[in-house]
Amino acid sequence: MGLSLFMIKVKNELYLNPFSRNNENYNKTQHRGIELSSDLSIFNNLNLLSNYTFTEAIFDGGIFSNNQVPMVPRHKISIVGNWQMNPEWQLSTFLNYVGSRYLISDPAHNHPKLDDFITIDLKLSYRLENFIAFLGINNLFDETYSEYGGVSIYTGEIGYYPSPARNFIAGCTLNF
Repeated sequence: MGLSLFMIKVKNELYLNPFSRNNENYNKTQHRGIELSSDLSIFNNLNLLSNYTFTEAIFDGGIFSNNQVPMVPRHKISIVGNWQMNPEWQLSTFLNYVGSRYLISDPAHNHPKLDDFITIDLKLSYRLENFIAFLGINNLFDETYSEYGGVSIYTGEIGYYPSPARNFIAGCTLNF
């Protein structure tokens, strides 16, 4: 089990200013929160890792004082289950949750938040000494979601960048 408390005061946090179309800096922001993690062996061959983060990221002064910093979710959860079927084969399941957050270019909170989402991924790995081959499915249930979105300063329209639909991965690594 792990527990971390954090408080970070940032001067000049970088962002893209939609009015000037330049990278600029927020004057001051404050990020504080708690992170909980665990690594639990359920059986000799079944392991469960989890991580929960609560973050309060706010503007520290200025016209947006105490408003949440855009694109920073308050809640994030990841859970990984690893089943070591035998010394060579492992099946892993990944659950990811990202909470709702304000859109880029909306520090005043004039628009609805970007929706929260949950994805589940699977990965089957084969290991032989220093060689690992894997196959996987990301976004197993084909969830429609956007990790990123913003507001047009000219029209007020909300634009979403869609995240990948269900997709498949394969690869291998060789460790020296």
